[in-house]
Amino acid sequence: MQTPGQPRFSRRSKLAAFFGLKRNLVILLITIFVIGAGEELWMRFVPKYLQALGATVFVIGLYDALRTLLGAVYAYPGGVIVDHWGHRRAFIPVNGRAQIAQRFAIDWARLNADGKTFTGDAKDNKNYRAYGSDALAVADGVVTEIKDGIPENVPGINSRAVPITLETIGGNHVVLDIGHGRYAFYAHLQPGSLKVKLGDHVKRGQVLGLVGNSGNSTEPHLHFHLSNGNSPLGSEGIPYALESFEAKRKEDAPLSNHHMEIPTENEIMTFADK
Repeated sequence: MQTPGQPRFSRRSKLAAFFGLKRNLVILLITIFVIGAGEELWMRFVPKYLQALGATVFVIGLYDALRTLLGAVYAYPGGVIVDHWGHRRAFIPVNGRAQIAQRFAIDWARLNADGKTFTGDAKDNKNYRAYGSDALAVADGVVTEIKDGIPENVPGINSRAVPITLETIGGNHVVLDIGHGRYAFYAHLQPGSLKVKLGDHVKRGQVLGLVGNSGNSTEPHLHFHLSNGNSPLGSEGIPYALESFEAKRKEDAPLSNHHMEIPTENEIMTFADK
C-alpha cells in the first residue's frame, strides 16, 4: 500500500532502477549496438565482395582466418596486445557521446644510432633520448587547458604512478586552440616543465613544456593529436599534414622525401635542421 507523500514508481521506472539504466547509458548502449551490428553486417559481405573481384578460395579463406586470429588476440585481457599496437581506433565514451579523438594521433619517440629509444638502464627516464625534448607549438594559438603535477612513471608496460582516469590519462598536458575549430593536444609532459598558463597566446615554435613520461605512458614520448574540441578525449580526431620530412619503414631502408603528408604507423623520420 502506498502512503501519502511516497513517490510513485511505474513498472518501467522500477525495472530501469533495478538494472541501473539511465538515459545517457541507454543511448550509449543503443549507439554501440547499432554501430557493432552495422560493422558485423558489412564484414559478412566482404567474402562476397572479394569473390566478385576475382579472389580465389584460398584468399577468401585466409581473410577469414586472419579475422578470427585478430578476434582471438583482442580477447586477451583488456585488449592489451592490440592496444599496444596502436590506439588510433580507441572508441571512448565521454559525457554520453562516443568519439575517436586519437584517430590521427602520433606518439613521438626519438631513436639512437642503434635503433633503441634509450641507453643504459631502461627503468630510468633520463636514459631515453626523447626525455626533456621541447614540445613546440605547431601553430599560433591560445592555451585552453593545462594539467600539471602528475608524477612520472617508471618506464614499463604496466608501470603507472597514478590510477589512470579521464583526468590522468594524458598526464601533464597542454591543449591549444589553433583556430577554425581545431585543438592541438600535447600529452605526457614532465611535471613542473610547463612553460605556459591558461589563456596564454603562443606563437608557432614556442616551447610549451618538456617531453616526459606521465599519465598512460610506458616510456618518455610525446603524444600529439588534433581534434575538433577542447576535451582531449571527448572530441573527434581530425587529420593534419607535416610540411616536409624524410621517412623510411626500416632502419636499413633508404629515406624518401614527403611533403604535406601525415606519417604512417611506425615510420622512422628525420627533419631538416632549421
